[in-house]
Amino acid sequence: MLQISAGATSPSLSDRSAFPSFFRTVAPDQSHNHARAAFLKHHGWRHVGTLNENTESYALAMNELVRVFGTHHDITFVATGSIGESKIKDHLTLLKEKDIRIIIGAFSAQFARKVFCQAYRIQLYGPRYVWLIPGSFPSNWWLDQRENSDCSNEELEEAIEGYLSVTVATGGASEVTPGFTAGISREDFVDLLGYPSISGTYSSEALAFDAVFAVAYTVRNSLPSIGASSLVPDKLIHTLSRLEFSGVSGPVSFVGGDRVGNSVFRQYVEKEFRVVAVYQAESHYLSFNCSRCLSVSWRGQSKIPVDRRKSLHGIESIDLHTFVGVTIVSCFGISLSLTFLCFNFRFRNHKFIKLSSPKLNNTTAIGCCLVYGSVIAFGVDYGLTQSHLHMHAICQIRIFLLSSGFSVAFGSLFLKTFRVHRIFRRASRGVIKSRLLRDNQLLAGVALLFCTDIAFQLIWYLTDPVDVQLRRLPALHSHIDLDTVYIRDVEVCSSQFMGTIWLPVMYFYKGLMLLAGIFLTLETRNVKVCRFIR
Repeated sequence: MLQISAGATSPSLSDRSAFPSFFRTVAPDQSHNHARAAFLKHHGWRHVGTLNENTESYALAMNELVRVFGTHHDITFVATGSIGESKIKDHLTLLKEKDIRIIIGAFSAQFARKVFCQAYRIQLYGPRYVWLIPGSFPSNWWLDQRENSDCSNEELEEAIEGYLSVTVATGGASEVTPGFTAGISREDFVDLLGYPSISGTYSSEALAFDAVFAVAYTVRNSLPSIGASSLVPDKLIHTLSRLEFSGVSGPVSFVGGDRVGNSVFRQYVEKEFRVVAVYQAESHYLSFNCSRCLSVSWRGQSKIPVDRRKSLHGIESIDLHTFVGVTIVSCFGISLSLTFLCFNFRFRNHKFIKLSSPKLNNTTAIGCCLVYGSVIAFGVDYGLTQSHLHMHAICQIRIFLLSSGFSVAFGSLFLKTFRVHRIFRRASRGVIKSRLLRDNQLLAGVALLFCTDIAFQLIWYLTDPVDVQLRRLPALHSHIDLDTVYIRDVEVCSSQFMGTIWLPVMYFYKGLMLLAGIFLTLETRNVKVCRFIR
C-alpha cells in the first residue's frame, strides 16, 4: 500500500527495506546534510563537534550526518556525543577543552534550552563560536519556562544570539522562485487557507497540500498505463518516486521515500530571524544572494570565525644580535687570555713571573680559552646551522669545551693554591726546599684532571650518546589575534641518563674541587708573595 506523510520526520522511516512504500513531503533532518556541509566548507570550517539528544531519532540523524560528512565532504569530527540531560555540561566542557568552535546540534527545543543554558555558564558562545541547530523549533522556543531552568530568558537570549538553523525552504519564503505552484497561485492558496500568509518557516498546511497533490498527480499519471480498476502499488510507487514538481512548500522530488528540497539557513540576530543563505538541492549550489538574504552576522566581528585556533609551529632560536654580542665578548675574553699567555711566555724568567708558576699560568689561560669557546658553542643552535647533523656535533663540542676548560683552568689555580698552602704550612716547620712540589708535578696533576674528563666523556659518548632533542615550550597566545597560538620548540642536547647519571657525577667531582678550592683559599688568604721572595 502506498503511504505518504506531511509530518513524519523520524530518520528510521528512510529505511527502504523496512518502509518500501512510504513517502513524505516533509524533509527529514538528514536531508539537509549536504546543505550543512556546503555551508561549512564555504566558510572554511573543516573541524567540527556535534551534540545530539540521546533518543533514537536524533541519534540516527547524527549518525547519518557523520557518515555523509566523512564520506563525501572530508570534514573531521573532533568530538561527538549522544547524551542525556545529566551529561550536557560534561560534553560542552569537553568541546571547549578541545577548542571546538563549530558545533552542530540535533535535539528538541526543550533539550536546546538546557544546552544553551550550560553553554552560557561555561562561556561556550560569542563571536568565536558558531552553533548550527535544527530550524524546526517553534517561535521563541527559548522563552518556554514550563520546565525548570537555571538561566533567565535574558541569559538564554545572550547565549543563542547569532545561532544558525537550517530547515526546508518553504513556498511562502521569498527565497524560492515565486509564481504558480502545483496548479495554484500562492495568492489563491493563501485565500484558500483563510489567513493572511504562510509563515515562511515550516508550513504544515503547505506540506499537506503538496502531499495530496503528489498523490493526485501520481494516480492521474498512472491511470493510462494500468487502468482505473487495476491500480498496482508498485506502479504507483515507481511513478511517485520519479515525480518532480514545484509545490506550494517548494520544489518537490524524492530520493527513496524522502523529500528532496531546498534548504534555507536562518540566523537569530537582535531578536529576529534573518535568511542568510539558500541551498539548492538539485544543483548543489549554496547561494548567499537570494532576494531576502542578509549578510551573516558574527556578533560585531568583521572576520569569519575559525574552526579552531591557528597554531604556528617553529623552533626557538637565540636572537642573532644577542649571539653576535655574546660572541664578541667571548672573543675578547679569548684574545685577553691569549695576550696573557704571550705575556707570561715572554717574561717567564722574570722574578715575579717565575715565582707565580708560569707553566700553570699558561694552562690557566688555555683553560679560559676553552671555557670562552664553550660560551660560543652554547650559542650555536639550529637557527644558525639549519642542520640536525651539525647540531649533534655541537652538543659534543659543548660538553668537551666546558668540562675540560673548567678542569684545566680551575685545576691549575687549585694546584697552585695547594702548593702555596703546602709551602705556608711547612715553612713554619722548617721543611727543606727539596720536599716542595715542582711545576712538573703540578702539570701532571692538571693533565690527570684533563684525562679524567676525557675518559668520562668517552664512556658517556659510547654508552649513552648525547643527541639533539626538541622540547616544547609553553604555548604563547597572541594579544592581537586571539585565534592564533604560537607553539615553539627548543633544541636541547640530552641523552637517556644525562640528568640521572652523567651530570650528577660530573657536578659531584667538580663540586668537590670547588669546595676544596674554597678551603685552600680561606687557609691562604693572609699569605703575601713578598714573604717568599726576600
